[in-house]
Amino acid sequence: MKWLFAIAFVVAGLSMSRCNGADDYQFEGRPMKAWLADLVGVPEAPNKPFPSAATQKNAQEVFCRMGGREFNYLADILYPTTNEGPSFAVVAAFKIGHTNADAAIPKLIGMFSGYAAPGAAACLAGIGPDAIPFLLKALTDKDVQVRRYAIIALGEFGPSAKPAIPLLLKRYKKEETAVRANILITLGQIGQDPGNVVPILVQCLKSDEPVIRGNSIFALGEFGDNAMNAAPELFKLLRDDDANVRNNAATVIMRLNLTESYIPNLVSNVVNPDPAVRSLIAQALGKQEHTNEVFAALLKLTNDPDRYVRESAGVTLNQIGYKPPVNVNKLRGLNQ
Repeated sequence: MKWLFAIAFVVAGLSMSRCNGADDYQFEGRPMKAWLADLVGVPEAPNKPFPSAATQKNAQEVFCRMGGREFNYLADILYPTTNEGPSFAVVAAFKIGHTNADAAIPKLIGMFSGYAAPGAAACLAGIGPDAIPFLLKALTDKDVQVRRYAIIALGEFGPSAKPAIPLLLKRYKKEETAVRANILITLGQIGQDPGNVVPILVQCLKSDEPVIRGNSIFALGEFGDNAMNAAPELFKLLRDDDANVRNNAATVIMRLNLTESYIPNLVSNVVNPDPAVRSLIAQALGKQEHTNEVFAALLKLTNDPDRYVRESAGVTLNQIGYKPPVNVNKLRGLNQ
């Protein structure tokens, strides 16, 4: 693999040249930005025809031939958002180049302290697992912004970033609230090692910080039924002062395969003050054994003051085979 990389680098070096300005950077006789436009179009020119499938395929093959020099240049032209420049195209190019872009990893991590940090994180994810050792090192950088975006980037790798879990858990104890919030999201995106991670997330549900409670709930949701032990605390959070915490808790409860013993907890939230919670409770009830208690709770929700709650209850009743079928269109217009 190393000799293939070396050949790609040499060929690329022979086939391109740098002219007077950065916008004139050439590869195989064309400006780099022309190749980017062939790949994804021109975001700042919405009226320009989108590139054809043949044009895109040719551009993809070209980016596969590029090497370290080209990808270092692409890193230089990253912009903070997709509608202000070629960020979207550059990220796409890194995903195509994959390990051919390894040489740009240090530069991308060096960009974590600047305005292009989100794009740099996305490009590193495009390169693939080769970037993970560099990101692990960045987790202990003295610059909090570098650490924060290293954490965000690791989340983009999903399960393949499992080696980062021990260090992420260690850093959680040392970081400020905003960074700890990022760590929780990343632990959820990785979704591995529930034996060590889930107990920490459950403990975080009792935090005084709403963002920590909300993000830990999100992370628990990524562990599926491995997070079942969190159910009692999640039901408590359905009446949290923070709307995001309440909604996250209701969403995870709806996704869990709760046992029949939790039906009373679900039924008690038919009168929850938050209509978003009541709507999700209706869906969660539909996953339970179809007892009289479940039907009664759902029927009560069909008379809810909120149209979305009524609709959710009606759809759930129809999905579980309630007879006679509920007229959901009529429910949408009740109590208006």
